[in-house]
Amino acid sequence: MYQVLGIQKCLGYFALLCFIVFGVLSFWRLPEVFSDFSAFWSVAKVAVGVATVVLLGVGQTPMFPWICKLPLVRKFFPPIDGDWLVTIRSNWNVVRQLTGQPAGDALFDKQGKVTITSRLFSVRMKFQSDDKYSKSSTTIVGVRRDPEHGTIELNYSYLNVTRNPEVTDSGCHHGSARVEVHDENGGVTLDGEYWTNRNWNKGLNTAGMIFFERLK
Repeated sequence: MYQVLGIQKCLGYFALLCFIVFGVLSFWRLPEVFSDFSAFWSVAKVAVGVATVVLLGVGQTPMFPWICKLPLVRKFFPPIDGDWLVTIRSNWNVVRQLTGQPAGDALFDKQGKVTITSRLFSVRMKFQSDDKYSKSSTTIVGVRRDPEHGTIELNYSYLNVTRNPEVTDSGCHHGSARVEVHDENGGVTLDGEYWTNRNWNKGLNTAGMIFFERLK
């Protein structure tokens, strides 16, 4: 999630945290700290260590998703941690005609559950379809703020595994998606597009829309 701010701003905020901790610690040894370099260096090292522990303790633990719910924080780090109902609308019904099967509706719908684990330095996602046909997990997740519109996006790649694939399917494939995070009226939703390399050599790779709605 740190990517929303960018590495330079994150380093700047970390330096500010170190400075605040240094100020608190040096208050009790004020004359000594600014008259003896060894004392100054000792307090500075402790300040960096304390700031690091605070940063990791808050950013890399389940405390982080709770902090993201705060009104000010959620403007920078949206509260996306948790379980989501996902609806996938795929172009498979169009692609399946290439295999000689009868055409269905324009889009093929499938639902499942995605669990998002959000931390300051990482985001992970796992998907399980409702029919237990396949499951997916992300291999990489990037979070960015659109510089023009200010919207926050999740860009991720994933590995899908199907234990008992149909004739037109494959045992595993990779895919990618780009979804926007919408935080409106106190609720968060996500939606965007996805695409896969599923049976690409047979022209059966798929793409479509994906929608996230938080499970109560």
